[in-house]
Amino acid sequence: MKSTTNTIKLLLLLMFTAVFSIHAQEIIEDKTDIAATEEAENTKTDSTNAFNPVKVDGVAGVVGDFIVLNSDIDKKFLEMQAQGIITKDITSCQVFGRLLEDKLYAHHAIQDSILVSDAEVRNNVEYQVQQFLQQVNGDMNRLLKIYNKESEESLREEMFKTNKDMMLSQRMQAKVIEEVEITPEEVRQFFNKIPKDERPSFGTELKVAQIVVEPKVSEEEKQRIINQLKQFKADVEENGASFRSKVILYGQDPGIKQSGYKYTLNRKNLEW
Repeated sequence: MKSTTNTIKLLLLLMFTAVFSIHAQEIIEDKTDIAATEEAENTKTDSTNAFNPVKVDGVAGVVGDFIVLNSDIDKKFLEMQAQGIITKDITSCQVFGRLLEDKLYAHHAIQDSILVSDAEVRNNVEYQVQQFLQQVNGDMNRLLKIYNKESEESLREEMFKTNKDMMLSQRMQAKVIEEVEITPEEVRQFFNKIPKDERPSFGTELKVAQIVVEPKVSEEEKQRIINQLKQFKADVEENGASFRSKVILYGQDPGIKQSGYKYTLNRKNLEW
């Protein structure tokens, strides 16, 4: 009986030890997993921090189907500078307002079916390109660098769009004011309302008049000149007189009188 009791106690002790060991092992594993998870989360790299967003451009305003970008303001400054306009006293807000106004006119021009042909726009673009090239001594690469363009074609495409919008705007403005009549008195009143220290200065105006008289040549005078020329020809061909002497003696062209009536021609400058 005593042996049986001891055996039971021994079995219970072994069972208790086994259960405690299993339980302790599970707790250790749980703690290890949690710690590993926390460590992995703490050391995890945030992939969003690897990108630094850069603003390429932005929409400054929208008028109908027309969009004004932030870069359009900078380009407008470049255009004005290329045209010789001093921009140091012009603010970005003023340029932006002008762009919005132009887009508004262009929008209403389309609504009113005002047309601008592509040929007109291309002619205007060509003229502007030549004007801009004169500012950079004909260097197209320098012009492309100023406008941040990769090719002449991309520059002309952008100028085509800009010029078309501008021409639409101008024609719409002309249509708006075509029936407006302003009297000299209205101009005078408007000018007088401007404070004296803010009035623009105007250069001195000069009026130049020229009297042109076209003389009437009689038939007798015409015949006298013809006879004189025939006499000069006869003296040179028949009597051996110097043609240059005749020119110096009887020439009346003030443009070449100082050079002894001698023309100097440069074949390189001649156009055939």
